[in-house]
Amino acid sequence: MIIGHNYDCEETFRRAQQEPRLPDPEQRWRSFRWLRLLLEGARIRLDDCFYTNFFVGLKAAAASTRPFPGRHDADYVRWCRELLLEEICLQKPTLLLTLGQAVLPFLARLEPLRVWSGDRSLRGLDEHNTALLPSVQFNECPHSTTVVALNHPGFWPRNVITRRYESFQGAEAEHALLRAGVQCSGYTASMW
Repeated sequence: MIIGHNYDCEETFRRAQQEPRLPDPEQRWRSFRWLRLLLEGARIRLDDCFYTNFFVGLKAAAASTRPFPGRHDADYVRWCRELLLEEICLQKPTLLLTLGQAVLPFLARLEPLRVWSGDRSLRGLDEHNTALLPSVQFNECPHSTTVVALNHPGFWPRNVITRRYESFQGAEAEHALLRAGVQCSGYTASMW
């Protein structure tokens, strides 16, 4: 399971609806190229992934990079959190990847991820050795999953340089972190 912050903005969504369907996701979403490379480097099949976001809906804006406007509405945030927990319980992921630091404070309110509460950045998670959390169990979900906090693929090239994991730095650290998460989770590609 791959969890982002939010889907997109209305303007980009409208443009995508008006353009002829492009079969390649990399042509539609620029950041998908970085995500694909990262997943393939860890031998994770794209078809084995369930993609979702913490916030449901589109921003009423022309840019998707600003904070999600619904983040201040406690009832809406609670509803999004409950929906995400339901997705986790239904999907039963062995590996859960979070994309970017914008989603961290919202995920840190989930019981098994409270260890992230004081950290607002991936650098903080790296410093506290909490970017990889093996055997996490969410609320009433009977299964456990491994959670790995990654950079958002849209900002990957410029943000990955700050990553630290074990003796690795930068891109090597993020790749090593993801490989360790795959190993902890027991994930094996359905068919490579």
